Amino acid sequence: MTENVVVIGGGLAGLNATLHLAEQEGILVHLVSDMYSERSQSCLAEGGINAAIGSGDTPEQHFQDTWKSGCGLADADALMAMVSSAPEIVRELEEWGVPFVMSPDRSFALRTMGGHSRPRTAYAVNGIGRQIMDVLIQRVRKEESEKRVLRHVNRVFRALAKQNDRVCGVWLEQPDTHEMEFVPGRVIMACGGLNGFFGNATGSIANTGLAAAALFADRVQFSNLEFIQFHPTTLRLREKNLLISEAARSEGGRLFVMKSGKPFYFMEEIYGKQGDLMSRDIVSREEWRLMKQGFDVYLDLRGLPDAVYQTTLSGVVSDCISFAGIDPRKAPLPVEPGIHYFMGGIKVDKCHRSSACGLYAAGECACQYHGANRLGGNSLLGAIYGGKKAAEAVLDDRNGSVAEYRGKPPVRPDAFSWRPLQNLMRSAMGVERNGQQLEEALSRLADLSLPNEIQLLGRAILLSALHRTESRGSHQRSDYPDKRPEFQKDSVVQVQNGEIVFSWEEKQ
Repeated sequence: MTENVVVIGGGLAGLNATLHLAEQEGILVHLVSDMYSERSQSCLAEGGINAAIGSGDTPEQHFQDTWKSGCGLADADALMAMVSSAPEIVRELEEWGVPFVMSPDRSFALRTMGGHSRPRTAYAVNGIGRQIMDVLIQRVRKEESEKRVLRHVNRVFRALAKQNDRVCGVWLEQPDTHEMEFVPGRVIMACGGLNGFFGNATGSIANTGLAAAALFADRVQFSNLEFIQFHPTTLRLREKNLLISEAARSEGGRLFVMKSGKPFYFMEEIYGKQGDLMSRDIVSREEWRLMKQGFDVYLDLRGLPDAVYQTTLSGVVSDCISFAGIDPRKAPLPVEPGIHYFMGGIKVDKCHRSSACGLYAAGECACQYHGANRLGGNSLLGAIYGGKKAAEAVLDDRNGSVAEYRGKPPVRPDAFSWRPLQNLMRSAMGVERNGQQLEEALSRLADLSLPNEIQLLGRAILLSALHRTESRGSHQRSDYPDKRPEFQKDSVVQVQNGEIVFSWEEKQ
């Protein structure tokens, strides 16, 4: 008997979950996305993927750097399992054909990303995300050709289907015709971050957050929504910010402001030689402090070796010229902190099970590995490892059948404008927040004409930030500037009887 599993999202987490499920006899994977995987946000990743594969490095050291960057809010057991699996994951990707840059001795070339105590990040020329995605896409296509994967492209997740409080499928919408389709099976969500709630993020504008909002309104627990990472080097464009990869600073890029007519390299002045490679929350805060004083912040990539421009930073050079009209080899780049990654999301256990029976989550939409601030190079690792773990959990829970479903399709949400919500959320949930701004945003949010599920999730984000009366990682409160030990715990939000219930969960 064939059992259906539905995977929502065609990025790294979704593809890797699909691959591990499709290898099993008797499983048919329905892979759902609103666009082809070649346009997934995962393709945008440039910095690299972390693994303790360098001389003298260990998973324990990788764990410590991640734990420190996340300010003690990651799931320690799950994190240790992930970093322990990282060397095998990177070596397997290389065996599959990912063209990592190699040293002359044929070991992996490694760069140092922000927050790492040593070089640990394996990378590829022209974007590691694109290179890994190309390999996984081809492997999934092979499974499609052998009828173990059925691809649903140009389909939008609208709602879970439940029978006796067990997830038994999903409702999908065809955007052009608005036709609703029911697909049975247990469900893995790999739908990415909440870019649509904020706008001007570095990630894909296709990652609206609507799927997450539908789940939250359907009583699925979420956690740590207040932790939103700002990447310190982004270029402002019209609809989204252009990410200048952390690889640029790893290769010698330096941040500065102009003081008394000459460059002042503030990160080096404050933190020493490696100051530009502090963790992203620290760099963003220092930039924000100077921006409030009226300074413009620049990234200086001039004077690097030609070989760097032609290889590891070739994508950065071409993007800056194409999208911003600036050649970073000749002129400094005006940069600012930009919304980049959502550490919080669907609350999952160590095996990626959510609070809803039959629902699993992996990748950026889930909350587990990154705590209060993600370490550079851990996003690809978390997506690949998380996709596999979610697939394993589905297989462990396998029973050969799902509950019969006789429900009706959901009502389509009315059309609405994202911009008022985005302006409100960006103003209240910036690099620095305070209670008054958050209270005012909650009041203003209630007056916006938005679908109920968007209202609920937007309110949950603001409430999570309001209740955490401390500064920790990416969550900085000007009215509570210190980290407080009593808040080394997870915020948890859930809808009950139409209202948001907030609680704290102690770390195990």
